[in-house]
Amino acid sequence: MTVAIPSLLSFTGSIRPSVFIFSAQLDAQHGKKIVPVEVQNAAFLGIFQNYIKHSIAKQKADSKGQEKKGNPVNGNPQLSEIAIVPVGVEKFKIEGSLQIFNEADRATACNSTEFADQYGKFYDAALARGIFKELATRYALNLISGQWLWRNRLQSSQIEIVISMPSEKKEWRFDANGYADVIWANKVGHLVGAQAQADATELIAAIEKALTKKSRAATTFVVSASLDVLPGVEVYPSQELNMGKSDNDPSRQLFSLLTQDGTRQAALHPQKVGNAIRTIDYVRGSEYAPIAVSAYGTVTRSAAAYRLGTQKNDFYSLFAKIDKITAEMSDPKNVMDEDWVYLTAMFVMGGVFGAKAE
Repeated sequence: MTVAIPSLLSFTGSIRPSVFIFSAQLDAQHGKKIVPVEVQNAAFLGIFQNYIKHSIAKQKADSKGQEKKGNPVNGNPQLSEIAIVPVGVEKFKIEGSLQIFNEADRATACNSTEFADQYGKFYDAALARGIFKELATRYALNLISGQWLWRNRLQSSQIEIVISMPSEKKEWRFDANGYADVIWANKVGHLVGAQAQADATELIAAIEKALTKKSRAATTFVVSASLDVLPGVEVYPSQELNMGKSDNDPSRQLFSLLTQDGTRQAALHPQKVGNAIRTIDYVRGSEYAPIAVSAYGTVTRSAAAYRLGTQKNDFYSLFAKIDKITAEMSDPKNVMDEDWVYLTAMFVMGGVFGAKAE
């Protein structure tokens, strides 16, 4: 039976990151202070390297400077924004928090009792088959390995990840170096050392409990990374999407928060951190790195939608078969299917999924 998508259907996201701020812990010579990593304006004189048809490029170059715009022989002045680690840095830090809720056990808004009943059966089956434990494992390993640091992860060969749970007075410390294969394999056993494996197992259990507990209260996890970097190294906060840019605006605008003294402190958007945490979808196969969970398996930098192939394994195609998938999950003879994990992860991510009348 094909399950109709309700015209009103939404799920609240279960994992809500905060803004993650950039700071620098200074050495003893500079008072051991913790200071913001500041977003600053910068002006450069570059050169033109964008594609211009050869005949046009030659015509501009042969004009002896008469044609200014886009002339490859001229300099290309650029206004931009940068974030630089300050002099005296001992540790570069990125820190924020995650609030994790159980919002996946029912829709926030739904105008179909038929779907609500069917979804309740799906949730119970996913819970019984350990799908939420599998999701907690993947989320935890993305946190432990520092995937949420994005390009900043490549700035240091020494990265310590600290994750704490204030409500339980728990803290776990991990060395994030060399863990790329952890993400590929989703194996706690790939972590180096028995203590790291034990701590990861404990963290996974805490995340699973937060995702599935009966209470609606948030479970808060504080997450930070300490990186060894040298003074003057460029680091990479989120970049703002500036739809109304004028010629006088910087070509690249970075995300920042204003401190009390007016300093623009570099930061990562919550959406960017969340995207990294939910990079758990192996739709391309286990031999490839996972992609972020989304309705169509979209990877914008590749201009690809990996779940819009002939297999019809995008979110809405699987959604229409939720009763069949529930039956498959409920049969202990069936091994865990990657689409079960993906479909559950979509409900954990949350969103507005209602179908509009055509």
